[in-house]
Amino acid sequence: PTPDHSPAPTGRQLITNDDLETGDASGWILSDPSVNGGSVAVTTEDSNGAGTNSVKITSGTLNNPSLKQERFAVGTISDGQTISITFDYNAIALADGAIFQVIAISEGPPVTNQVTNVAVGPSSGWVTGETISYTTGAVTEGISVEMVVVCGGAGTCNGEVFIDNVSVTID
Repeated sequence: PTPDHSPAPTGRQLITNDDLETGDASGWILSDPSVNGGSVAVTTEDSNGAGTNSVKITSGTLNNPSLKQERFAVGTISDGQTISITFDYNAIALADGAIFQVIAISEGPPVTNQVTNVAVGPSSGWVTGETISYTTGAVTEGISVEMVVVCGGAGTCNGEVFIDNVSVTID
């Protein structure tokens, strides 16, 4: 049969393991610490909402560890649609150049992206329902969403961010 490439209904969750309650990183790609530095792990150390799990991203000098879902919603999302990326986060530390960013990527060709700086300093507890809107470019190979804690060259640069309840929906 011919796949249906009509726009997906609005409000439909497009990612898997959005609340990390599988207890592991199923559906997510955790960056390789030997390449990106820092660390990324599913943890019960801190979470928001009814569940017990979240992801903890820890960054230091010249690190950019990340959490990513890659090339999803192929055949579900159309070029030029607007998506909402909604999530909860608790920025325990973002010091001396550390930034928490969310990157939305249209996996064309051509590949295009939008980088949003979410936080440049610690939060005072969980920030719930943070939402970023992104209008897709070419999505022949789907879309990707990456959450990263970037640290610059300052020797004292450090970041620690917990992320939970990630949702990607079509507006």
